[in-house]
Amino acid sequence: MCAFAYIATFLTLPVDNLLPWSLLLFGGWFANIVAIYALEWPHLDGLRLTREQFMRDMPGWVNWCEIALAIILGGHFLWMLRKAGPGVPAIVDGQYVVESRGRILRVITESDYLQLKCLMDRMFAVLFFSLYFILTMYWWSHKTRRVLR
Repeated sequence: MCAFAYIATFLTLPVDNLLPWSLLLFGGWFANIVAIYALEWPHLDGLRLTREQFMRDMPGWVNWCEIALAIILGGHFLWMLRKAGPGVPAIVDGQYVVESRGRILRVITESDYLQLKCLMDRMFAVLFFSLYFILTMYWWSHKTRRVLR
C-alpha cells in the first residue's frame, strides 16, 4: 500500500484522507512491535530491546537498506521543507495557503497546493515503508532462524 501511495503521488494524485490510513498503518506497526517485544522477552537483559538484539540474525545488507531508507526519508523531509517552509498546505476560506499553527504563511496556487500535498503524502509513504521494512526483515529472519534449527 505504501508503494501504491508513493507512485500515486508522482501522478499528482494526492492521497486524501491520509489520517485513517496512517492510523491503521501505525496501529499495525505498534502491534508488530508488541509481538516482537513479547517474543524477545526471554532474551532481554533488562526491559530494553537493544538494536543489537533486534538485528542479531539479520543479514548485513538489511542495515544498509535501512540506512538508505533513512537517507531517502530525510531527503523527502528536506524537499518538503524547501518547498513549503515550516508550514503545511491547507485550504482556508477557499484559498490555497501554506499555514503553520493557524497562521497563514503565504497564499499559493492550486497547482502548488496539489504539489505540496503530494510531497507530504510521499514523505509519509516513505516513512511507513521504512517502518514496515525493518519489521518485515525481522519476521523473515526469525522464520529463517526457526527453519534452520
